[in-house]
Amino acid sequence: MYRTWFLVVCALACSKNVATPVSESREAPPPRPAVVLVYDPAFREADVTENKSTVALVANPTSGQDDRAAVGNAAAAAFAEELVEELGKRGVRAERANRATPVPANALSVVAQFVDVDEGNRVKRLVIGFGDGASRIDTRVQIYDAGRRLLEFDTHSDSGKMPGGAVTMGAGAVVTGGVTAVSAVGGAVVGGVKAHRSAIEKLAAKSGAEAAAYLSAYFGRQGWIAKD
Repeated sequence: MYRTWFLVVCALACSKNVATPVSESREAPPPRPAVVLVYDPAFREADVTENKSTVALVANPTSGQDDRAAVGNAAAAAFAEELVEELGKRGVRAERANRATPVPANALSVVAQFVDVDEGNRVKRLVIGFGDGASRIDTRVQIYDAGRRLLEFDTHSDSGKMPGGAVTMGAGAVVTGGVTAVSAVGGAVVGGVKAHRSAIEKLAAKSGAEAAAYLSAYFGRQGWIAKD
């Protein structure tokens, strides 16, 4: 019985991390790059949605534009750091860069933009689940060689559809019992916005890893690294 329930939960809970091609240059590719410069993804604060739970508003009643910027910046750093690290594991020299970073000859630039950053609603994820209150990040990634765009693709990451406490513990457990849905909400109050920050950074890191995998496949097709 427990094994069956575990398999059902796993099937529903799996988070989604995918990369979707947009365009690829048909021109002859450049030589193997000496370095890949990775810039933190850009974003518009209007495209960043903070944690929408009442708990978060109580914990931080002055939340607004400054918090949206903080969420976006944290996600951007996590994305870039993970992308650099994963490319390095595949034998690609990659470095984080900013506007002041000199671009050497024979370098590729990875420029990304967050299209949507949504922290979701932690209380709904804990109590209801099945995707209700899920957090997500959508990113557009572009690769340039001296101003020439070589590759463009999208990544999507979300927190999945894990059943919440109201489902996994049963109706009776919501009212009575040891660990209840009510106590889970209490945990959300204690965790506050900080828990959501780490969650959205984790999603951004997953997107960075997905971008690295997609780039690695492209690099393999060009013969810059082993295809496997």
